[in-house]
Amino acid sequence: MAFLLVHGFSAAPDELRTLAQFLESQNIASFAVRVAGHSTSPDDLKRNTWSDWYNSVRDGFTLVKSWNPIHLLVAGFSMGGALSVLLAYDVRGVDGLVLLAPALKIGGVLPKLVPLLKHFVSDREVDFVRAQEPYEIKRTKYSREPVSTYHELFKLQKKARQNLRRITIPTVIIQGTNDRTINPRNG
Repeated sequence: MAFLLVHGFSAAPDELRTLAQFLESQNIASFAVRVAGHSTSPDDLKRNTWSDWYNSVRDGFTLVKSWNPIHLLVAGFSMGGALSVLLAYDVRGVDGLVLLAPALKIGGVLPKLVPLLKHFVSDREVDFVRAQEPYEIKRTKYSREPVSTYHELFKLQKKARQNLRRITIPTVIIQGTNDRTINPRNG
């Protein structure tokens, strides 16, 4: 058995380190893919589209598949959950999904405003130190996030939701009831 691990928006593979360590302790191989534009710079993030992100995940899948595991599972965290749903729909060989706080929809007015707002506001400033205070596991984040990248996230989420009903493999969804980023109803 092997896992492909897919991190969240504006993050890095390090946010899945604890899961990878747990899998290793159970003699389960894993690979945490770095999604295009992530874990580099906000400008790099801005140059990539959701399709580029998805292609990174496909490349990670190809790598893990080359290990010839008996079962290949994909675990996606937040945005990585949406990317994992697309992968499970699009390729053969995914035997199961583990979706951790899957970011399949962002509510409110923001998704409707961002396509216009991105032309007037280039970046959203992020106090990444304060944002991580409640969490034991610190993760790599940018101090600013390109607003246009949120538009890419919303397009990815829409595509994932369109294909969600077509997923027929075993799927486990894990969602915290006190999550302040992803609405627990997403799970």
